[in-house]
Amino acid sequence: MKKIFIGIAVLIIILLTVLAVQSQGDSDTNNFTTYNTPGVYGPETGIDIVTGDVVVQSGDVKLQNLHIQGSLYLTGLIEGRVELDNITVDKVLAINSSGETELIMHNSTIASQLVSSATGTVFISSTGSTVVEELGIRTRTQVKLSGAFNRLSVSNAANLILTNISLARLDIEEEAAGTIITLKEPVHIAYLRLNAATNVLGQGTVAHAEILSDGVWLEAEPQEISFAQGIILSESRNITGDESEDSDEEEPNDESQSPVILYAMESFTLRPGEEATQTISTSPTEVELTATSSNEGVATATVSGMTVTVNAHAPGSARILVAGSHEDYSDGSAPFTVTVSQPTAATPSASPRQGEVEPGTEITLSTSTQDGTIYYTTDGSEPSTSSTRYRASSRPVVNQNGLTIRAITVKDGYTTSNSATFTFTVPEEPIQEEDQAEPEEPDSPDEPEEEPEVDDAQENGDNDNA
Repeated sequence: MKKIFIGIAVLIIILLTVLAVQSQGDSDTNNFTTYNTPGVYGPETGIDIVTGDVVVQSGDVKLQNLHIQGSLYLTGLIEGRVELDNITVDKVLAINSSGETELIMHNSTIASQLVSSATGTVFISSTGSTVVEELGIRTRTQVKLSGAFNRLSVSNAANLILTNISLARLDIEEEAAGTIITLKEPVHIAYLRLNAATNVLGQGTVAHAEILSDGVWLEAEPQEISFAQGIILSESRNITGDESEDSDEEEPNDESQSPVILYAMESFTLRPGEEATQTISTSPTEVELTATSSNEGVATATVSGMTVTVNAHAPGSARILVAGSHEDYSDGSAPFTVTVSQPTAATPSASPRQGEVEPGTEITLSTSTQDGTIYYTTDGSEPSTSSTRYRASSRPVVNQNGLTIRAITVKDGYTTSNSATFTFTVPEEPIQEEDQAEPEEPDSPDEPEEEPEVDDAQENGDNDNA
């Protein structure tokens, strides 16, 4: 009976989590893959595609080399460690746990991350080339963060502990009044926006702080600070650079530095032979960049200053990892994806198009693909580059039996077009005029011409008139 109740509770938690995410338009409730026992899931090499959503209901789970074309839910009374290694989640990663949960992400990409834990502590760490578009904290909980993140937004009072972290942007929303943020160096926050009463404890680097609410207390001194009209800091603030009263505070470890932040980069699609450039924004601004490609046969990348140039070579996909280094920061990195797609040549057309034509009619073939070459057959077989090459000087001619042409367009760097079929017929031979009816014989010249017959009434009338 106890197991039944636990099962029902797990199901309710999953449904509530899914409904919360579905309200944002990010869930496929018709297709789930569930992992409910500890273990390693995913191939050792290569990438497996998982359609729909994935649910993890157990601790001590490692997912590796998976592309989840849906959302990932860590839910169902989960307690323990979940590791993501080379995982791509197209939609949302949602955490709803009742115990202490540890999430480690390595070389993974999360489109958007949602933390919705009602109780318990969540520790989230990102390493390697992990990219998290947005980390959202929606419930009252304690969250410990480490690594590099693009954006963190808090919409409910939470207890955040930030250590060895690099954040491009941290937003405390109006609904999150009472949030406590503890900074444990090294910490680097490029932009801190406080729209609710918040206590920011500890020391770290805050490049710019925007204060939009009363009741804000900052122990660390921002490099730049701005206020909404009429807003002032709490009287207990310490933004003048004075030493903290807590003399027993542990000195920061100089060997550990905040990482370089590389802001979100755009992925794009190219054709073979094309080139594209992308300017990289970083914090700090002056860093040394390098770029490597996961598949140089598909695309290569070079760096000049803060610009990355990508050259496309062959169809496929390549992950470009851009790394930044600075003597005062630990190295940071961020990837973007280049998809090289080979265009398809246009299907040939014919003039006249097809149908009934006179014998001896020349057929003109053409294609809208510039510099494309047309190959064709007239025996009904599938055309190839070994077939007859179309030339305007020697166009195919319709004979007395008609003609069927099958044609393709070929061009280097393009996928061969679909084959087109043109069928031409000729009209049936016209029936000779003498075969249609016997000609009438002309009247004999010696035969007297027959006089018209006159009736008696007409004759009598003529006599009376006389």
